[in-house]
Amino acid sequence: MSDIDDLIDPALLASLLDEAVEPPPPSLRARVLESARRTSRFVRFAPLIAAALDVDEASASAQLACLDVAERWTPAVLEGVTLELQVARVGPAVADHSAQFVRVAAGTAVPMHEHPGAELTIVLQGSCHDFTQGVTLRPGSEQHMPAGSAHAFDIREGAPFIALLMQAPAGR
Repeated sequence: MSDIDDLIDPALLASLLDEAVEPPPPSLRARVLESARRTSRFVRFAPLIAAALDVDEASASAQLACLDVAERWTPAVLEGVTLELQVARVGPAVADHSAQFVRVAAGTAVPMHEHPGAELTIVLQGSCHDFTQGVTLRPGSEQHMPAGSAHAFDIREGAPFIALLMQAPAGR
């Protein structure tokens, strides 16, 4: 993992607190662990996600917090690629767009495919290399693909790839 925020794991934090030379008082330990559980490791992306989805930052933060909940992911196959999805809630300005968070295993190749409508990708975790455009996308990267464009990419080794994908209606 290259992103330090991906290393903040409540289980790891609990282990570190237990092994401290001078363990914290039980009440402090409980507060620290509760804070780690409540705060999504993706919260730093809330302003970017809020703007893309046309929602407030609180809604974006709540949606980002769900990305670490295994039961929220739905298995799917798109363009022959096995992945997992969470439907994103959008505001009125993009109500006609398809919006979902996607999680794809590291090492996955996504074959050439076309976008009938414009597509926005915002990377939250992992990385991918777009062969068509010759760019590597990392956490915080945005890629805008115009309607009718096509590309192929692969998910780099390491953490699973998690991103927000938004597609405009065909021709837009």
